[in-house]
Amino acid sequence: MPNPPPKEDTWAFQKIGTAFPPNPVKCLGQQNMYVALWYKHGKPIHGRSWNNGGVVECSFPYKKAELRTAQQLEGNIQVLQYTGDHNTQGFWYEWIKYKERFEKTEARQLLHCGDSFPILWKDRPEVSFETI
Repeated sequence: MPNPPPKEDTWAFQKIGTAFPPNPVKCLGQQNMYVALWYKHGKPIHGRSWNNGGVVECSFPYKKAELRTAQQLEGNIQVLQYTGDHNTQGFWYEWIKYKERFEKTEARQLLHCGDSFPILWKDRPEVSFETI
């Protein structure tokens, strides 16, 4: 039986302090860190979210600052979700080394929004973003 065509990524729209969404995509090797997305003046910025006692908290890099509060972030963030498996979704998420991002492009696609994609730096405790 052939693989189904890949579905679109699923993002939960959340306000900071609201109930944490189900099935978030976890960052590699992290217990409570998940891929998040936020828009500033229409520009996508990837960051991190975490579950703090059942509610959403997050952090986003912006102009050499770390934005974390609802007042700083002005509105909703998005938390990446994955429900099911590769048989139902037609794809899966896999963390790769930054230097490998341009390898095997015929077999995989980078998760991105606009020109932003999430990265996890081992020597930094947060997800950051890179522009393509």
